[in-house]
Amino acid sequence: MNSKTPTLKSLAAAAALIAGIGAATDQAHASLVLTLESAGTTVTIVDNGVGDMDAGVGMIAFMGVVGDFTTNMTGGYGIGYAPWPTLLNLAGFSMSGSGGGTLTLTLEEDNYTPSGPTSRFVSTIGGTIGTGTVSNQSFLDASGTAGVLGSLLADHGTDATMSYSDDIISSDIPLAGPYGLAVQVTIVHTIAGATQYTSQIRIAEPATLGLFGLALAGFGLLARRRLLH
Repeated sequence: MNSKTPTLKSLAAAAALIAGIGAATDQAHASLVLTLESAGTTVTIVDNGVGDMDAGVGMIAFMGVVGDFTTNMTGGYGIGYAPWPTLLNLAGFSMSGSGGGTLTLTLEEDNYTPSGPTSRFVSTIGGTIGTGTVSNQSFLDASGTAGVLGSLLADHGTDATMSYSDDIISSDIPLAGPYGLAVQVTIVHTIAGATQYTSQIRIAEPATLGLFGLALAGFGLLARRRLLH
């Protein structure tokens, strides 16, 4: 066999290399915190603490009444649960009473460890609005201090359409040490209504991964053609 012909073993090794690149992405080893605020009532839930309906590490689930709102299937997860390259994800469904109201949900996690001198993030939102508006923001705290939102990472503005979605990619951000991330969703209803929401931060995958994928595909086709001939 020609020594330059790619073998299944060499292709597997290349795939493992790419998987290793993905595994080197930013990790976290700190507590996940979900905060809900409405009409002067604040509910704070720490991962595996009081009010957390999910026993898993890295995920919070909550159902209940907070001020003017009833939240159903509201949950968030961080790096301990999220599949790469996702770092933080908040999703849920909330309904307001007859008088409407405002509900602010914040999911945060600190002490992420950067995998390199810089990181680039993608902030993604989406959902449906029955009435009123929804605003979405994401934050980065370069100090990694617990309970600190930090600087604005992405501002998706305020949506009032029935269905909404948006993606914002950050520039390369220098990170010298542990940092924190947070997403915040603010729902405003003037009458009774329901809003479904998702807000997520993930690592922007390097363009080199795409190039590696194309290279592997090319090697695979070349190997197949040589085996057939």
